Amino acid sequence: DVVDTSQRPLLHQPYAFKTITAAVAYINTLPPTVSSTDPLPYLSPITGFQWDYALIHLLTGRYASSNAPDPSQSLHNQLLANLETFPIQLPNRVSIQGTSALDTVIELGRGEGPAFLFGHTAKSRGAGTFISSISIMGANPWLDHYPPPPSPWPSKYSCAAIALSKNVECELRIDDCFLFANGVALLADGEHGVHPGHKITISNCSFV
Repeated sequence: DVVDTSQRPLLHQPYAFKTITAAVAYINTLPPTVSSTDPLPYLSPITGFQWDYALIHLLTGRYASSNAPDPSQSLHNQLLANLETFPIQLPNRVSIQGTSALDTVIELGRGEGPAFLFGHTAKSRGAGTFISSISIMGANPWLDHYPPPPSPWPSKYSCAAIALSKNVECELRIDDCFLFANGVALLADGEHGVHPGHKITISNCSFV
């Protein structure tokens, strides 16, 4: 807990993380206090301050793993990768806000999509979550030539920029994003088509 000298909680305390994965890992260390399973809302036993939602703000840059093309082959100003880990499973009530879709770019290497996976567990079903003002590119459309590494989710998810699992009903809002050069922009899985419980809101996005 972060408090000032009068022991009052600071309502806005930025933390600098090199990767989205590190920020998510920090949030996941919070013990459940209000929910029986989720880290948020978090009620501080020291200050009594309740942390309801988290917003991970992405600055201008290239968010990619070591598997992404080297800077000389990147489409994005030859920026170095920040060594991200994919897929990212955002906890419920945790959102992503980029600077803009023009200059906050998540670049996937072949076989390592999706960038974001929702619904693999109930803790990351997208409840109270939005993704805004980023671009996602490079999800693998060639599963036969570049098979993804073994994982607990279907290999078809690797062709998607964002994937919603059939395991759990998902809620998600996507605003002002540009999803391009992916096998599939958004994959919503289900036994026979889209999961009937998925609730997806998309506004002002481009898919190429």
